Amino acid sequence: MNASARNLATKLDSSSVLTKAVARAAERLDISRALLVKILGVSPPTVTRLYNGDYKLDERRKEWEFALLFLRVFRSLDSIFLAAA
Repeated sequence: MNASARNLATKLDSSSVLTKAVARAAERLDISRALLVKILGVSPPTVTRLYNGDYKLDERRKEWEFALLFLRVFRSLDSIFLAAA
């Protein structure tokens, strides 16, 4: 496998991982799809496709940065509540 093919495979994998992590974090925090639309800055149909597995977050778009920030908040809240328990 050449370098560009490996790079593409890594990007596809990271997109899948981030997309699934965002959907799972939103579910665990009981965040509605309407609120997730605002958090990620995408359209409602995009969030529906994200949950259905038909859409993956794009590293070249702002939604990627918002998704990373959202997950950082989730992880911080998770660690705070685990420490308090």
